[in-house]
Amino acid sequence: MCFELLPRWSLYGGCDKYCIPVEGNYTCSEEGAKICAEHKTGENCDVCEVGWAGLDCMECAMNYYPDGVCDKFCEPVEGKHICSEEGAKICGENYYPDGVCDKECIPDEHKYTCKDENTPARTMEPKHVSIIGSVMIWKQSVFLQLGW
Repeated sequence: MCFELLPRWSLYGGCDKYCIPVEGNYTCSEEGAKICAEHKTGENCDVCEVGWAGLDCMECAMNYYPDGVCDKFCEPVEGKHICSEEGAKICGENYYPDGVCDKECIPDEHKYTCKDENTPARTMEPKHVSIIGSVMIWKQSVFLQLGW
């Protein structure tokens, strides 16, 4: 009955909830609860959900991909990797594997010095590494030996 008489008052709880819709932020339910607009959150629905940005929260926040979905985080690191339009890591020269880019192998004459973020550098002979185009592939035994 409260809702019919005064549309912003809630029928539930003895008409003790009051909600005034704020265009672009929220609408109000018959119970007086705020219903946040798409990609908005917070007590007053004035904060963008994670991955979203802009005044209307309808564009991807910095380093979130792909456009319109904004659910993958990828922060480019100079020299190490860039991010595709889908948010996948594309490794820079000497970094492997694509999608992770946490291993680095630097060619040095007849050997490779390889390291990852958690282990010290190790030297590998070329017989343990295959290079196809710009992709370096470690032979399985080397992964096991290095603990990768």
